[in-house]
Amino acid sequence: MIEIISYRLKKRILVYVATVFAMLFLLILFSELWINMGFDINQVASDYNSVRTPIASMGYIFRIFAIFSNNYFIALLFMIPILDFLYLVGVMFNTALYFAYFSVVTAKSVNASPYTIAPFIVISPILQPYQLFFGFFEFLGYALTFSQGIYILIYLIKGIVSGNINELKNEGIYTVFIILFSAFILFAAATMESIFV
Repeated sequence: MIEIISYRLKKRILVYVATVFAMLFLLILFSELWINMGFDINQVASDYNSVRTPIASMGYIFRIFAIFSNNYFIALLFMIPILDFLYLVGVMFNTALYFAYFSVVTAKSVNASPYTIAPFIVISPILQPYQLFFGFFEFLGYALTFSQGIYILIYLIKGIVSGNINELKNEGIYTVFIILFSAFILFAAATMESIFV
């Protein structure tokens, strides 16, 4: 079993990293789209605060579990074959609205274009050491489950076409590992993110 997990993990590591960057690209693209389409800045601020304020008022441990449970639920939905693409686009589009909001607010304060600011706003929680890179870990947790949803579909089709159920069984073992590994990564990310809420 360890050989199955080790082999697949080594083989797919670049896929996971590429998926993180693809998600970042989507988030930047959708942030720019929101800026272009326009939105009610006061409504977005109100929505953001209505979500953030209750979490910020929680104790540290409860904040961790609130953030983790939300992110892990999203990650698990990313594992549903075929629907994972639709759900990814939906999550990135909705999340991008908040990044667009922060881009517009920041752009006004520094007298710059929100289109120029948006990529930096999106990337900042990913690459900022002072934020403990929590965004990278969050996206990695999502990348693991999203990619696994694709692999589940591929191995399901291969198993049906070739009749080789053994590979499908091995993929099932690896899927359980990804479910647990992504939980660990997302819990670590939530622990870090809870410091900054």
